[in-house]
Amino acid sequence: MYKSIIFDVYGTLISTGNASICAVKKILNKYDKDIIPEVFYSKWKEKNNHYKRNCNEFMLEKDIFEKSLGELYNEYGIFGDYHKDVNIMLDTMKNRYFFPEVVDTLHIL
Repeated sequence: MYKSIIFDVYGTLISTGNASICAVKKILNKYDKDIIPEVFYSKWKEKNNHYKRNCNEFMLEKDIFEKSLGELYNEYGIFGDYHKDVNIMLDTMKNRYFFPEVVDTLHIL
């Protein structure tokens, strides 16, 4: 008998849609850089995953997002306030929705 079930929330229970790419576009539009948003987001996600897997201490996801965005700003030569800009991405996470079948499926499980 199972005692617990663990889910990856974003992309499994909650639809991420294109909100992350839209957030990256908003961030990049603030700066005069010729950067492909999808490539930037992919690198940002890689860095986030690296911290999640390799951090020896607990970090809030907000802090991981901020630290990795700061690294990308350095790599791309973006002179902006990544401490503030990270909120553009974080704000999109408040407006995401469950996939339609999630509630029924969770009840079954």
